[in-house]
Amino acid sequence: MRVGVHNIWIAQSGNSDTIEGEYLGLPLRPQAVNGTPFARWPQVQNRVRALRKERGLRQEELAGRLNVSQQTISRIENGGNSLAPEILASLSRFFNVSVDYILCLSDYRGTYELAVSVNGMMEENYKLCEMYDRLDKVKRKLIMELMEEFTKDLV
Repeated sequence: MRVGVHNIWIAQSGNSDTIEGEYLGLPLRPQAVNGTPFARWPQVQNRVRALRKERGLRQEELAGRLNVSQQTISRIENGGNSLAPEILASLSRFFNVSVDYILCLSDYRGTYELAVSVNGMMEENYKLCEMYDRLDKVKRKLIMELMEEFTKDLV
């Protein structure tokens, strides 16, 4: 999986840290949604912690799988470490979520590859539905009987 992440760092602003830098060649700056800061470091640390706990992993186990120290995972989860592009890419691959999800730029967990795959399936199914809708009642019944026959062993 190719991740185009460059120059991501933590910037301190008053009492809070924010992620800044570039992502996919575009500037990454703190944003606000309904007046609430977006892409804040505490949100990122909570995402990483939540993903780790979903898998039932201890920090040491995650660190071993990513080939980093347990202290690195601890600092990421506690907001004391910048998220290096290599670690961000490793987290994305390991948890099979998008970089945007880890960075709290999106609540969509899927990767780009998954979105492309789902869109392809949807297009194919849409075409099938369009063809099915053009059939008369007798042919629709025949198609349904064939589908039931073809799929009865799959259940």
